[in-house]
Amino acid sequence: MTDLPRPAYAAPRKLSRWLLLFLLLNLLAAAIAVVTGFLARLPLVQLRKGVASDAVINAVLETEERHNLVSAVHGAIGIIVGILFLMWVYRVARNAHALAVKPMRFTPGSAVWWYFVPVFNIFRPYQAFFEVWSVSADPDAPYRNRRSDALALWWFLWLVSNALLTVAIIIIVVSRKDDIGSLLLGNIFRLGGDILAIPLSLAVMRIVVRLNKLQAAYHHRHHEAHKPDPRVPANANPAHA
Repeated sequence: MTDLPRPAYAAPRKLSRWLLLFLLLNLLAAAIAVVTGFLARLPLVQLRKGVASDAVINAVLETEERHNLVSAVHGAIGIIVGILFLMWVYRVARNAHALAVKPMRFTPGSAVWWYFVPVFNIFRPYQAFFEVWSVSADPDAPYRNRRSDALALWWFLWLVSNALLTVAIIIIVVSRKDDIGSLLLGNIFRLGGDILAIPLSLAVMRIVVRLNKLQAAYHHRHHEAHKPDPRVPANANPAHA
C-alpha cells in the first residue's frame, strides 16, 4: 500500500504513438531477421554435411555478416522500444493511481524498476502491470475478474523470447568460430527468439491500445459524472431548489 498523493490523470497519447510506431518497426525488423537467419543457416547445414567448397564458405561469411547486421538493427530498435515501453508503463501506472478508489500495492516507480531486479523480474513486473490493468478496467472493483489472457500471453512471449536470445548469445560467445554444431545451435535459438518477437510485438501493441482506451473511458465517465449541471446556477441554494 502507498500513502503518496494521488497523481493527476494525463493520457499518454504522444508517447503511445511513438511506442506503437517503434513496435511496428520492431515487428518488421524481427521478420527480416527471421529471413536472414534462415538464409544464414542453409550454408552452415551444407558445411556440416561436408560440402566445404569456396562458394559455400563465402556464403557462410556473407549470410552471417548480413544476419548480424540485421540483428544489430533489430537490437537497437528493441532498446528504443524497451525505453518507450517503460516510460509508457510509468505513465499508465500513474494514471491507474489517479483512477484507483483504494490504495494500490505497486507504485508507478516500482512498476518500472522491478524489470531490473534479477530473479524478481521474472514475476514482479507482471504482478505490477496486472494491478494497473485491473484497476484501469474497473477502479471500483479491480479484482472482480482476475482472468487476463492478453497479459498472460504477453508475459509468456516476453520471458521465452528473451530466454532464447540470451542462450543464443551465450552459445555464440563461448563457441569456436569453426564449430559448425555450435553455430547451428546458436542459429536455432536466434531464430526462435526472432520468431517470437513478432507475436510479442503484436501482443504489446494490443495491450497499449486497449489499456489506453480503458483508462480514457473511465476518466471520461468520471469527469462527466462530476461535471456541474449547466441548468443549475452556480450560486443556487440547494435548500430552496
